[in-house]
Amino acid sequence: MSAADLLEQWGAYLPHDRRRSPHTVRAYLGAANRLIAATGAEDWPALAKLDAGALRAYLAARRAMGWATLRQRASYRRSRRCSAMPANRPG
Repeated sequence: MSAADLLEQWGAYLPHDRRRSPHTVRAYLGAANRLIAATGAEDWPALAKLDAGALRAYLAARRAMGWATLRQRASYRRSRRCSAMPANRPG
């Protein structure tokens, strides 16, 4: 099973079984994708074996990236959202 398979399965589960909105699902999948990439987990048992220490280390590394990265991600999201909006037309 690949990381893409894990994300696909979880992405299908969240909106139906957990009743999450599309925006929440997108955010959760992004976070899960980063966690899977950082840990190298390739299946559900590997994810289940992650202990609190491994998760704390991952979160500390993410925090060490600093505010600049968070601002860049927010800016990217705003630009994508604005480019998806129809152009303002007079009248």
